[in-house]
Amino acid sequence: KLSSNMANGLFSAISAVYKALRARLTREGIHVGSTADYPRVEIHSIVESAWMDKGHTLKSISCIVECISARRMQDVMDMSEENLSRMLGEALNLGEGWKVVGIVAGQLQELTETTETQAILYRLLQNVTIYVEQING
Repeated sequence: KLSSNMANGLFSAISAVYKALRARLTREGIHVGSTADYPRVEIHSIVESAWMDKGHTLKSISCIVECISARRMQDVMDMSEENLSRMLGEALNLGEGWKVVGIVAGQLQELTETTETQAILYRLLQNVTIYVEQING
């Protein structure tokens, strides 16, 4: 016998989480994903856990929310703080049969790199884990 979640065909929450994060982090002056412009935020390295409970309703999704600027390190720090405020503030609305039950900000990593054109890129990578629960429609 299939669980009600399996019968609904809702096995993965990645799409719902990505869409909700992208919508939440989009704001004037900041590009989110799918562009080469700066300053920008990219959501990547998304990993979804197996079911975390016997009832097959709870999963975790970890990802990196990366801030990139070609101007200065303070820009990526400010963007990252704003991202955290937006993610940890009002609950993300996932729709698509999922709800967020918790968000935990993890490791933060700074990277500075020189591109082929000798431009300096400032990057700040924030690891985030989002706990989601499948809800019955």
